[in-house]
Amino acid sequence: MDFKDITRLLQSLSPADRKKVHLMLSREFDAAESAASRLIEEIREQKHKTGFTCPHCGHNKAIRNGTFQSPYGGSRVTRQRYLCKQCGKTFNDLTGTPMHRSRNKELWVSYIELMLEGHSLRKCAEILGVRHERLFYWRHKVLVALKKMESILPFEGIVEMDETYFAYSEKGSRKVEKPRKRGGVSKRGISDELVCVLVVQDRTKQTFSKAVCRGRILTRHLEEHIAPRITRQNILCTDAWRAFKTFASKRGIAHYRFKSTESKRVKGVYHIQNVNNYHSLYKRWLSRFAGVASKYMDNYLAWFKFLQENKELSRQALIRSMFVAACTPSTFETETSLRQARFAA
Repeated sequence: MDFKDITRLLQSLSPADRKKVHLMLSREFDAAESAASRLIEEIREQKHKTGFTCPHCGHNKAIRNGTFQSPYGGSRVTRQRYLCKQCGKTFNDLTGTPMHRSRNKELWVSYIELMLEGHSLRKCAEILGVRHERLFYWRHKVLVALKKMESILPFEGIVEMDETYFAYSEKGSRKVEKPRKRGGVSKRGISDELVCVLVVQDRTKQTFSKAVCRGRILTRHLEEHIAPRITRQNILCTDAWRAFKTFASKRGIAHYRFKSTESKRVKGVYHIQNVNNYHSLYKRWLSRFAGVASKYMDNYLAWFKFLQENKELSRQALIRSMFVAACTPSTFETETSLRQARFAA
């Protein structure tokens, strides 16, 4: 049954029955709006738990500065405005969030729900009545915010570290650096045609994942990205690549190495099976996107990490958690900044 069929069915109803349908749908929309309002209230509490914090300069001595009317669906709602006494700029509870200056704020919760259900951009666009190109940028505004929420705490105990590789991709670019056959690379072995994704995980499942470079990972990459989180109190488990050995030796870290050619790759409690499993799960999950641009790889890593860390949550709790987490850090990404992004590693 499509929309035209539903329209004809509604027209066949009596005036009384049409009124009942109208009231039922009104209650549903009011409930959805009320749920979104509660989520925005939770965002306010998270962002301003140490005071009214300015998203522009980070100063937490801002003051209330009146209210304003903001469109929300077919109605208008009252929002609080704040004034930062440090930089003099005004802001509201949604400034510096993915919804900042969005014309369809009422659709964001529904879109995150569709994201988590695994619908394609075109399917989401069909359901929400928004162009799929716009939803692509909504997706990455959310993922950039999730990426900013990643932990910087030191790892505990045994730490597993390993890398995996993906073909470098400029999917979506109109000026491809080096065109090649889809899914293939022209050079054999590990070369700059591959992107190296490093995954580090301790036994408490605290995880670091990032696309660190093109080609082979070097000691300097480990020093840059992971050194502050690994200390001499840790025990490092890696494969036999020499960059890992040099990194552990320089920092005086106990180190267990496992060669891919060895039949036995477990030494008591020491192994790298957890990170290898993480690689496998991530590649399987990523395959549903039919390839992603390398410049967005960190965003998808942040998405997958969020799902892994919250896989015990119920569906509604997961939607709430993702919405609030995406709106808590200050981010001012725009369609232009996302489109002009480059693979920095």
